Amino acid sequence: MELAEFQRFLQFYVSRFPAYKPMPEEQIQLICAQFPHRKMPEFVLTYLRTCGGWLAAGASEAPCKLIEDGIFHDYGEFIRAWDDSDEGFRQYGFAYEDCFFFLDSQDLLYEFIHLDGLRDDPLVYRFWVLYDYDRQSEPILFSQWCINLYNRRVPDEEKWTG
Repeated sequence: MELAEFQRFLQFYVSRFPAYKPMPEEQIQLICAQFPHRKMPEFVLTYLRTCGGWLAAGASEAPCKLIEDGIFHDYGEFIRAWDDSDEGFRQYGFAYEDCFFFLDSQDLLYEFIHLDGLRDDPLVYRFWVLYDYDRQSEPILFSQWCINLYNRRVPDEEKWTG
């Protein structure tokens, strides 16, 4: 997907869910500052600037509270502190400091992006804490992750088809 098409999708998304507001630029900068040797992918920045405020504010899908009282919460550190519960993450072979964890679901499912700088539309990975590694799913492009998030919330006749 090209960036212009992704932007068109995000405008469509926001028109259907107006409560999804942009994340303030100072919060985006706070997140990016946590990865001084990595570049946040352009599709992620576009998402945050268009409708990513819910990631910091909290929502029904239990996103990580990335920023609370002006402090960035590194969920990678939180997961690492759980002894061997990060086996699903370790199977990917990534370093925590190279990954942006942006969503959790009741402390059981985590979704993250490996900040490898290889693509503007990065892959989203997931793993389950306290479950076997075989519950992993194949990574998907961030743009498709966003479309899936939208399409799960609407009736069939309102789904994004491009």
